Amino acid sequence: MAAPHIDYLAKDFASFKRLLRDRITSLVPGSFEDHPADLGAVLIEALSYAADHLSYYQDAVATEAYLGTARQRISVRRHARLLDYYLHEGQNARVLCALEVQKGSPADGATLPRGTQILTRKSGLSVCIHPTEIEASSDAPVFETMHDRVLSSAFNRIALYQPSGQVLPIGTTSCQLENPAVPLAPGDLLIFVETADPETELAVDADPTHRHAVRLQSVRVLTSARTTRHQILEVAWSVEDALPFALDPAYAVALGNVVLCDHGQTLPQSESLSLQPRPLSPAPRLQRGPLTFVAQSRDEQGQQQPFAPRASLASAFTCSPRDACPAIVLSEDEEGAEPWTPQPDLLSSDRFSRHFVVEVDNHGRAALRFGDDILGRRPDATRALSARYRIGNGPDGNIGADTLQHVVTPLVGIDRVRNPLPALGGTAPESLDEARLHAPVAFRDQERAVRSEDYAAMAMRHPQVRHALASGRFTGSLFTVILAVQRKGGRPVDAPFVAELRQYLEPYRLIGHDLSIVAPIWVPLDLRITVSIAADYVRNAVQSALLEAFSSTHEHGFFHPDRYMFGEPVYFSRIVHHAMQVPGVRFVSTDPRQTRFARKGQPDALEHGAIALHGLEIPRVDNDPLQPENGRIQFVVQGGL
Repeated sequence: MAAPHIDYLAKDFASFKRLLRDRITSLVPGSFEDHPADLGAVLIEALSYAADHLSYYQDAVATEAYLGTARQRISVRRHARLLDYYLHEGQNARVLCALEVQKGSPADGATLPRGTQILTRKSGLSVCIHPTEIEASSDAPVFETMHDRVLSSAFNRIALYQPSGQVLPIGTTSCQLENPAVPLAPGDLLIFVETADPETELAVDADPTHRHAVRLQSVRVLTSARTTRHQILEVAWSVEDALPFALDPAYAVALGNVVLCDHGQTLPQSESLSLQPRPLSPAPRLQRGPLTFVAQSRDEQGQQQPFAPRASLASAFTCSPRDACPAIVLSEDEEGAEPWTPQPDLLSSDRFSRHFVVEVDNHGRAALRFGDDILGRRPDATRALSARYRIGNGPDGNIGADTLQHVVTPLVGIDRVRNPLPALGGTAPESLDEARLHAPVAFRDQERAVRSEDYAAMAMRHPQVRHALASGRFTGSLFTVILAVQRKGGRPVDAPFVAELRQYLEPYRLIGHDLSIVAPIWVPLDLRITVSIAADYVRNAVQSALLEAFSSTHEHGFFHPDRYMFGEPVYFSRIVHHAMQVPGVRFVSTDPRQTRFARKGQPDALEHGAIALHGLEIPRVDNDPLQPENGRIQFVVQGGL
């Protein structure tokens, strides 16, 4: 028998059917009829169907073998990981929820536990929903509290203490409150809300954008200057949570029963997973989705975790989706067995580690990939695993302000649930086109501090570092890198911050490199500026405006620490230009007899036009009468009223 001629161009059902029919006809002429009811025709169509599937599988394997042609999300994710690039799956949104508690009710003084569900507005439901009635509102977006919170009716609305009608300016990091019956504590959350417009004094004219949340860093009880029986609270928060607008305490309140929530619903029942391998789909898949990827924020030690109770509140809403972790835990039926925890990959897992990887396909379904007893432990296929996970992810959780209205709890006495601020942080999964664009060049990112300049570049990634300089010296046995750091806002480079920054830079430090972190050298200045103002301006008002324009505490002040870097000189021409921007100033005198422009205790530098600074020096003009050693500036105002 002659060898058959095989047409390798046959790739689909029709071509395979024609090839088989021609071959059988040539071998056994007239053996079957080309009729759908003929047995031979049925067998040919069945074989053609199977060959079509095998041909498609071959093409798919070749297509998924390269990053540029892969169409499946799991394939692109694995290709990108080989290039040290993580394809992120987005992250869930976060929101602050404020509750109002009825005085003397069971909820007054009770603890709202972590994981309590908060629902968006839905008609026909009361504020408090018993857990047994949750099925009635299962279609509503769900948020869950991220920490325990002790509720108190004294925290419903806390009045701000206004000693002399002062307005809290932009950048405020502390204020005074009327002392509630239950004192606040560091770590508590407050939301400042404007209740009425300061000009019209009407509640309907209150600016809805004048709402700001802070996490308290310190709380101190003071005695009012009006009467010794009246106590007030002085609360302070971090610079990252500074007030972004001016707030009049007479027309604002602070909400105290505030809890941080994130988007995602924990399923009430665990899902059983089968580990028996299946054709073309060996990894078990979750039945429901989308799986929640919880945003991670850094605590004071630089560690990433979902909830950092001591970090600034702003850091909870500025998380990177590449650091998000899937909200899923696997457990075995065996009592006392360690749970299986998710990891970004199994490259660092040993053969005893109970780790697995979550991979999301094109349809949003999550598949679980386990180890092979070399990189990660292989689970026993005879034992069933139960999965406890959350669903809800991405921008669907970015709800608007005043959208939450219901709380799922058996507590009685919660009168109101609201979110004065919108939810933030919900991010969609990264697209495949973005991964194809960024993954091939990901390895070019410098993630090791090889040169001294690399240490400075890595340090400036820290959220509290304004500027950094580094120099290297060989000390005989080690290469020592001296890193000078300037913190944002002129805050001190103290021992806690040095320890935090050292731990932050540890993953980038090379073996054999010793790191020494030093603070900048603050140079106090002694300045006296004489200005002439217009005839229709009041001297005291212009002088106050000049002092504010050259303040070191206001972020737009001329001597604010963030405006200067290491070794940057102070030019007299810039001082003149900045002073001329103040309303009412006609000109600035350059007469040496009326001007003082020098370092404190040093000769005048007016004739040079600049005060030279070198190395790690930064100018400092606090203008504090109680601390004249920190620099001062005087304005001699001539003319005016």
